[in-house]
Amino acid sequence: LASCQRDAAPVAPPADRITVGGLEFQYIPGGSFQMGSARERFSAVRPVTLSPFYVAREPVRKALFRQF
Repeated sequence: LASCQRDAAPVAPPADRITVGGLEFQYIPGGSFQMGSARERFSAVRPVTLSPFYVAREPVRKALFRQF
C-alpha cells in the first residue's frame, strides 16, 4: 500500500476555502458527536460521525442553480 510506505510524500491539508463556478465554499472538518436528547421521548442519544466536506458560504439562488 502506498500510504504505508515510510518515504511516501506527505498529504497536503485541504484548502480552507475554494471557489467553484463563482461560489465560495468553506471546508468543514469531519468529526464525531452525540445527537439526540435523553429528555425527549422519541429522540434517543446516538453517536454521529461526519466525513469532511465543503459547504457553500452563501445560499445558492435559483438562477445560479439553473446554470449547473
